[in-house]
Amino acid sequence: MTSKANRLSTKLTVISIVAIIITSAIIGYFHRYLAINDLITQGQKNNVILTRITANLVLPEINSLKKTFTPHIDDYINIENKIASIVKDTPVLKLKTYDLERRVLYSTNRKEIGNIKKKGYDVDVTLETGKVVSTLSYRKRFQALQGDRDKIYVLSSYIPIYNNEHDITGAFEIYSDVSNAYEQISVSQTIFFVSVLITLILTSLVLYFFIKLTENKV
Repeated sequence: MTSKANRLSTKLTVISIVAIIITSAIIGYFHRYLAINDLITQGQKNNVILTRITANLVLPEINSLKKTFTPHIDDYINIENKIASIVKDTPVLKLKTYDLERRVLYSTNRKEIGNIKKKGYDVDVTLETGKVVSTLSYRKRFQALQGDRDKIYVLSSYIPIYNNEHDITGAFEIYSDVSNAYEQISVSQTIFFVSVLITLILTSLVLYFFIKLTENKV
């Protein structure tokens, strides 16, 4: 009888350990999921604020490029200098503007100016609904306003541009470096996972020894 009880106790212990690990992993996953969602939400708010500030200062000049058949290089340089001064000491990496046909009217990477984005991208949602759409991605290399950046996490946001009648006339696309915040999430997730795991193990051990003590008394 004692042998059977011991085998049963061993099985329950193994099952408990597996359950603890699985539970900790699930809780850790949801913790990470919520943390990344918060990162995207807060990053999007920051992108919107920086875009509004930038738009107030450079959008009239960007719009004037549409009216010029062959814009002079100095026109682009003046806009770039203004943008560089605005985003200095911020995580902003790059800015682009689109018209309603998804044509790039301006980009801090001049090679992209004039390109037309294919249908099916998030910019379509912004142009059609006015909704701000953001995406978090990992980039091995990114051509930023400040120079090439390697192995970074980038939050890109499409933000609608309105005219005085509140009609959508285009969209901004802004890219921000969120690598530090993302790495902090990874560190906090590890700490959270270990803390939950230790707590569950200690709780299980207390219950295990309590059951053992009860059995011995019986």
